[in-house]
Amino acid sequence: MTKLAPTLQSSNWQVTDFYDSLDRMLVSGFRADELRMYFYAATVRGWNLIKSGVDQWRAMNSKAKVVAYIGTDHGITDVASLRSMRISGVEVRMMIHHDGVFHPKVVWFPHGVRSALLVGSNNLSLDGLKSNVEFATVTELKARAGRLEKWHREVHRASELLSDDLLASYEEERNGYNAEKRKKGYVGEFTWSKKTGRTIRKNEKKRQQKSGVAEVSSIKNVRNGERMLVLEIMPKETSELGNQIQVPSGATSFFGLSKGKVTTTVALVDDATGDSRSLTMTRFTNHTTRLSIRELELSDRPCVILFKKEAGRRYAFQIVKKSTKPGIYRALLAECGQQRRIGSRRWGYVFKSKFS
Repeated sequence: MTKLAPTLQSSNWQVTDFYDSLDRMLVSGFRADELRMYFYAATVRGWNLIKSGVDQWRAMNSKAKVVAYIGTDHGITDVASLRSMRISGVEVRMMIHHDGVFHPKVVWFPHGVRSALLVGSNNLSLDGLKSNVEFATVTELKARAGRLEKWHREVHRASELLSDDLLASYEEERNGYNAEKRKKGYVGEFTWSKKTGRTIRKNEKKRQQKSGVAEVSSIKNVRNGERMLVLEIMPKETSELGNQIQVPSGATSFFGLSKGKVTTTVALVDDATGDSRSLTMTRFTNHTTRLSIRELELSDRPCVILFKKEAGRRYAFQIVKKSTKPGIYRALLAECGQQRRIGSRRWGYVFKSKFS
């Protein structure tokens, strides 16, 4: 571990300069069976900073391979970095079979039962490695780390080897998204269509393998066959923050606002946190009915909201974002077959039994 650039050192770990330490480990030929890199985002300028070091490391570890697990969430990773890594002989793997955001910034040097880990907040970008205020540590493991190996296996299963088709697909969709963003300003989060959601296991039902919707019924205490309301959230809502939504007239009866009734009081419960609040729903003279979901943000788009009626006038809800749970989002949106006209909000009902 003498090739590192520590700024603070203890017996087992160090606060360190991520870029300088990585560069020293690479050019010194730090011994390892494989060089594994895991990054939320990569840019060509970031890759160019470490490219020569990776080339030197590979030359001194001729039997070892270099693997990069690169995220595509939010479209920050640029196509040029992926091309350059692949041309340099790096096995590039795209992260697509997972829920949530793939967010690690890790370089791992496994060597038998021992290994060294460089972990930081740094993206593989010029700013992340050279300009930003970041935090990084380096750890030397002297015994096999079973949980770390399991994490690696899960990451590997959630990835796909970069191919010409995947690269072309990502480039086309990212370019299209950026063009639309320049034209309209805000168009929601970028989500690559190849992102399927969580890894599908072989012993799951074929229907689940196709749609990835096994977790739709995860909302707490939903009984088999119980009806839930799904609302599509439009790109722009009625309030400045985007947390006030309009409930379609056909769906207001789900909340007890039947025809001829002007107001009703409901209690909304955030299924994730248990936070609750009472709200008055009002049907206005222009026949619109609005509901405020304070957890809903503009950055959540595209998304749907799943409502489940509980005892009394309590309604548990989940915000299901395309960027974090694409399989579930697409399955729920497919159930939103009701809309007054083309372009209006889509909505529908789903049942737990359909997704069991």
